Amino acid sequence: LFYVLVVASIIMLLPIVIAANVLGRFLLNPINTLIATMKENMQHDKWEKINVENRSRDEIYEMEKTFNEMIDQLRRNFEKQEEFVSNASHELKTPIQIIKSYSQLLERRGADRPDLFSESVEAIDTETDRMKKLVEQMLDLAKNKQREDHKPLDIALLTEETVRTFQGASNRKIILNKHAEQLIIHGNRDQLEQVLYILIDNALKYSQDEIEVRISDKNGEAEITVKD
Repeated sequence: LFYVLVVASIIMLLPIVIAANVLGRFLLNPINTLIATMKENMQHDKWEKINVENRSRDEIYEMEKTFNEMIDQLRRNFEKQEEFVSNASHELKTPIQIIKSYSQLLERRGADRPDLFSESVEAIDTETDRMKKLVEQMLDLAKNKQREDHKPLDIALLTEETVRTFQGASNRKIILNKHAEQLIIHGNRDQLEQVLYILIDNALKYSQDEIEVRISDKNGEAEITVKD
């Protein structure tokens, strides 16, 4: 009877051990794959996801699916952060360069020309305020907030003031052609001013000839062109 029980136990335990091994691998393989993917992403700065096709809809599947969604969200946040840093460095370069140009102008000829001194100090003060507004806008952008502050403004006057700033800060010839003395529109002054700064700054950066800025009333709409 003892030998019969031993043999019977072995016969019964053998499939149990095999089944337990197979089941263990079935359960552990997805977890091991998840761990390996996480380590790969951390060590090599990757955004690898787990293939969940043809998988049973169990708890491990839900865990892998959640992991993939988390990877997508992390990648989107990382790309937003990179874009924010790139935009911040690009947007702040222009006012910094203008302030530097006026400072050098003051150093060279400020003592002999009081009118130039007053103009340079005013331009530096204006650009400092603009940098402050830019920082506030970028902080709002980082917090996913956007100010919709649209008010009536004279876009012709804004364009003229922006061109005058660049004329004083650069040695390039910038021509302003105003085909309308006054053009009242509704918009955000700071954002529109930033668009003008970017266009004129790019024209200065990527060309050597004179630059023409033109503003006109075209079929009831304000049209601004920057030509290099």
